[in-house]
Amino acid sequence: MGFDISADQLRFASGRVAAAVRADARFLPVRDASVPVAAGMFFHTDVEDFGAVVRDVARCLCPGGRFIYLGLHPCFVGPFVYRLAEHEDLALSFVTGYGTVGWATRASGDGSRIAGRVGFHHKTLAGFLAAFADAGLTIGAVQEFSVPGHPVLPWEIGLLMHKTC
Repeated sequence: MGFDISADQLRFASGRVAAAVRADARFLPVRDASVPVAAGMFFHTDVEDFGAVVRDVARCLCPGGRFIYLGLHPCFVGPFVYRLAEHEDLALSFVTGYGTVGWATRASGDGSRIAGRVGFHHKTLAGFLAAFADAGLTIGAVQEFSVPGHPVLPWEIGLLMHKTC
């Protein structure tokens, strides 16, 4: 089952998942402790209160349940890093802003212009990881992923967490 608040995204997902339900991720229409495994992808930059979403996912997980999350790497992707010439130069350029938490006020450094089009809520790595720990989840594994065209530093980060109680 998939959840999204966007009707557009739900139309896109409807052919790819068994059920697509319109819901605010901070208030999932799921019973407490009823889900053995949950997965989330690429949404931490779309929400201001990522911690609230993770807490609600944790609420839905059974004891021992797992949450798998994949998203943009908080340290190496955002409006504070320029990655357009990365493939050719094998280098990145950074500007101030990594420590600034909040909605991006400048364009993405990856050329996608996503920050200006749909928004980009930057979180530091510490804030990102704290969202999981504060929700009572234990990190079991972390993996950083490079993607084609971006060989210098990881582009994505994946985590496997479990609910201990």
